[in-house]
Amino acid sequence: MSTNPVSRFDPLPGGSFQAPDRATPDLTPPDLSPIRRLIGQVRQLLRTSWVATGVGLTLALGLGILVAVSLLDLALPLGTLWRLAGLALVIVPSLLAAYAGVLRPLFRRLSNSGVARLIETHLPGIHNRLVSVVDLDQPGAPRPMSPTFHRRLVSETLTRVAPFQPQTVVDRRSLWRSALAALVAVGAFGAAWTLFHDRLPTTLARIFQPLADIPPASGVRYDVVPGDTAVLRGDPLDLRAEVTQGEPDRLQVEIVPTAGGPALWYDLERQGGNPASWQFTLTGFEQSFQYRIHGGGTWSRSHTVTMVDRPQILDARALLYLPKYLELPEPRENPPGQLSVTGPEESQVEVQVATAGQVARGEIHLLKTVQRREPVTERIERVWFAEALPEGAHAEGGLGMEPQAAAAERPHRRPPAGTAPAPVPQRSQTPRRADGRESVRSCLHRARPGPRDDHARVA
Repeated sequence: MSTNPVSRFDPLPGGSFQAPDRATPDLTPPDLSPIRRLIGQVRQLLRTSWVATGVGLTLALGLGILVAVSLLDLALPLGTLWRLAGLALVIVPSLLAAYAGVLRPLFRRLSNSGVARLIETHLPGIHNRLVSVVDLDQPGAPRPMSPTFHRRLVSETLTRVAPFQPQTVVDRRSLWRSALAALVAVGAFGAAWTLFHDRLPTTLARIFQPLADIPPASGVRYDVVPGDTAVLRGDPLDLRAEVTQGEPDRLQVEIVPTAGGPALWYDLERQGGNPASWQFTLTGFEQSFQYRIHGGGTWSRSHTVTMVDRPQILDARALLYLPKYLELPEPRENPPGQLSVTGPEESQVEVQVATAGQVARGEIHLLKTVQRREPVTERIERVWFAEALPEGAHAEGGLGMEPQAAAAERPHRRPPAGTAPAPVPQRSQTPRRADGRESVRSCLHRARPGPRDDHARVA
């Protein structure tokens, strides 16, 4: 027995060599679904946390600044320019925070490689294994030269990322800070609404509508009478303020002429009969003006008084349109200056007035309506049928109202010999009315050609 070991390259009996014992390599690609799932979870958590942080900061900035500006307007009513500045102070930081903290993270592209690098910052000792696996998994990446090396790389990566929790990538400190800031802003707004629930809506309207004529809110409210109106030039005008809430110590009216000029200030006096009513009478004013009432920490809206010249009626005339059944479409014009109109019922009257001056409106006063009957001085006899009856008709019978002279002129006809005279029909006595006149009933008979006659009777 030989002590030399037999080499695997020594020839075997029969002259053949012994082949080396090698394992067949596994060419199936490794399973990367756990790594892909981890990348997707981390990406979603990152985007959600960033957007939540941005929403909290935006809400804190917007509500916080809005509450501050509202309280400032309640303490010291702001003018138009200051309200514009306050609105800009509320909107601009809120829009910037919304863009930087909400819109950008929401539409920001998070690549797989970037997410993998973020994960590796929380896994010491991984040495870019996760980044390498993700890069080799990208579409269009070159295939690894050694499948065995690729499988070993994936296996080691899965082993090292197994204890990793996706929540660790969330910046919890920033998230809690933004949530706390938003909570404080919401609480401040709720407290302000609770304390000033009757005045805060007006203040918010003043801030969001800085160019509108909105008086500041205070504990005093009053209605201005007459508001916008038009008066005759030089006539006295009563400017009143009816207090509906609170008790102001002093009320003043500010009058600004429309044509330009300095503002005029007058004190309103409290009426003795009604303590809630304040009044000032303006006399001898010839120009149109705008006015508002100040007092009680607020003021009223601006109202306009238009001065108009006293109008004059230069000419007036009336046109009578007869009813349609008369078929006379042309109107009948009264003489100039005569407004007494006479016509049948259902007529229409049009009044035309020429005026001078500034006329705001006009009214027609019906002084008296008179109905009377006009006697008919002449009646024209109308003939129903001329000398010929309608074709196909014949007359028969009579009305029994022939005069005696006409009956005497008719020839007397005797009945033929041997015949008995026809019986004379008995007529009923003609009824009489209460005034003694006879009531005459007339019958009109009309025959139609045919086997039978239809009779029409008009009583």
